Amino acid sequence: MNRIAMDIRDLRYFRAAAEYGHLGLAAESLHLTQPAITKSIRRLESEIDGKLFSQNGRRLRLTAAGKLLLVRARIVDSSLQQTIRDVRREAQGEEARVRLAASPLVAESLFPRIAAAVRRHAPGLLLDLHIQDSRRLCADVAMGEIDMAVVPAPDTPIGDVAVTHLLDDWLVVACASDHPVLSATKLGHADLCVYDWVLPNEQSPVRRYLNEIFLARGLPPPRCRIEVNSVLAAPGLIGTSQLLAFTSRLSLQDSRFAGQLQEVPHAPVRAARRIALIAQKNISDDPIKRRMAAIIQDEADAIFRGL
Repeated sequence: MNRIAMDIRDLRYFRAAAEYGHLGLAAESLHLTQPAITKSIRRLESEIDGKLFSQNGRRLRLTAAGKLLLVRARIVDSSLQQTIRDVRREAQGEEARVRLAASPLVAESLFPRIAAAVRRHAPGLLLDLHIQDSRRLCADVAMGEIDMAVVPAPDTPIGDVAVTHLLDDWLVVACASDHPVLSATKLGHADLCVYDWVLPNEQSPVRRYLNEIFLARGLPPPRCRIEVNSVLAAPGLIGTSQLLAFTSRLSLQDSRFAGQLQEVPHAPVRAARRIALIAQKNISDDPIKRRMAAIIQDEADAIFRGL
């Protein structure tokens, strides 16, 4: 069996060339000469017995092999940096760190409970929390930028990532507890067109889904009177206005909105969504991350029993 002799520095130089698409710019960013970058690329190409770039004038274009190596090189670099941080903390007696992320609605519902559980069961753990768009988070986990994330389950597999189902949530129509829509014993889609709404912007998947439901029935989309760039703002806004919102059932359980907001019981519009924990497949190799995943699953189970 041939021994693999790929050098970390060669991978780093290759990554710079790939990301800049230009040998001169890559060399300048690394404070190296252009021939040094070229030699690194040649060594890698010799190792894989194939080409990583095709030349297009002065620009570099990745081949299929080059694109794959770029993805893996980023993962290797992220893993190496995390290893250095972990070993340094261990050597200096610092606390362990887990980088946990979630999409906005999920973060609002789960982060307070997860943080409280970590304080109870792993008080020495440093929890590094991030809130981002779920599509971005899936890519960040695959690249090793984030250790794990709690997001609506992705529709398609993403990289070398394990997906664990946590709970089922619903997007539902919600309003203030004194909204006149609650007096209706039966509601159709046309009835909901009468009212004003607070909704995420037109680029949001939730907004597009809602619009399509009404358009498919020959009705105009819901009449948006307040547009927000985050669904996190919706519950607070409907609590102080006569507006409807399409929001997570989990968010309606928040104690801040107790007695102020409620799900419209007869609304014909709702959407199921699966909430999942995504993490790199080697998570079981790290006892700290394995423990963190178990805490998240326990909290998700507790929330599910309350739904």
